[in-house]
Amino acid sequence: MLHNIRWTSQKITAYLELIQPYVYKSRIQLPPFHYLELNDPLEEPPIDLEIAEKNWQKISANSNWGRANVNFLLRTDFQVPLDWRQDDIFALYLPIGEAGDFSHPEALAYIDGIPCAGIDRHHQEILLPGEIMPGESHNLVLHGWTGSLSHGKRVSLTMGDCALVVIDQPTRDFIALTKVALGVADHLDENNPVRIHLLNSLNQAFKHLDIREPLDEKFYEKVQDAHNTLINGIKLSGSPLEVDITAVGHAHLDLGWL
Repeated sequence: MLHNIRWTSQKITAYLELIQPYVYKSRIQLPPFHYLELNDPLEEPPIDLEIAEKNWQKISANSNWGRANVNFLLRTDFQVPLDWRQDDIFALYLPIGEAGDFSHPEALAYIDGIPCAGIDRHHQEILLPGEIMPGESHNLVLHGWTGSLSHGKRVSLTMGDCALVVIDQPTRDFIALTKVALGVADHLDENNPVRIHLLNSLNQAFKHLDIREPLDEKFYEKVQDAHNTLINGIKLSGSPLEVDITAVGHAHLDLGWL
């Protein structure tokens, strides 16, 4: 009852929404893409083709691009800043649009001509290979299909704020565990002692964090403490159930294409 009065679940949900963007500790917006429509899906993608302004359309962030059922290329360049540490986790964040049908648009990403991963509206992040070094320039090409755009109900796609980012793994790990613990708590009866212990643990974990906006280095310094508090609290919430969980899934497009 106490957690209902204090709206603990709703409070933790709001905290999650606040800190989610800070999984990316640093970010630099990518230069505008250049867009080229291909004739059909069997056309060999000109990955190494130089950009000719008369043939390629410039696509900036938050602008419209593409149309229904089109195969395309999107090209841009990126460079990891010299002041980013080599042991950081570099990634490309690529929200290139939402077609409103299934997972489109979808594309195979090439870095310097080498296929590395598939993206779609459910998979918008690509971890960069370890050999990507600060200070070096690299070419990014996306070869894909726009989708049906809700069977023609949408005229075009909208390019998001694509960026080169540094992932803060401790923050990502803490958020993932918080979501699991909160999800379990929200599905338990309000009088279940496990629910009470989980919400207590979540509340105590977030007390470690300095979430005064704008969040800065003080926030990151305490993430591991918050994570450890949550881990220990979960252990005290009850004994694990003696059950086996068997997960059945399927391969995603990045695995299928590569």
